[in-house]
Amino acid sequence: MVNTMKQRLDQWLWHARFFKSRSLAAVLCQKKQILVDGEKIKKPSQLIISGQTLKFKKAQEDFIVKVVSLAQRRGPALEAQDLYEDLRPPPELGKGIDPIKKAMTQSPAMREGGAGRPTKRERRKTDKLKDVFE
Repeated sequence: MVNTMKQRLDQWLWHARFFKSRSLAAVLCQKKQILVDGEKIKKPSQLIISGQTLKFKKAQEDFIVKVVSLAQRRGPALEAQDLYEDLRPPPELGKGIDPIKKAMTQSPAMREGGAGRPTKRERRKTDKLKDVFE
């Protein structure tokens, strides 16, 4: 049964839906890649309480969250979002956009999935683009 005063870090991360499984959360803890109030955590059994700040990286994305409440179960996503407060700064518009990625998304060679076969005009643009890079 979950103690309402303290909870295991790996369990809370799983309940808050940051990880698909508790074992994935435990692996991140064991790799010492989670900071709780600025201190590296060495084991997944570390107990956390409300008000602590967690900092970790998952899939090249940095997370900084404040534990608002502890979880009793792994519920739906809306319930999980009530467990923490996101402290990350909002993304700055226009900065950090890779110009190559921007060009690739606007090129005729990139098509949305399910768009069907290219039209004759789109095919000519694609061929013209391929000639430029060859």
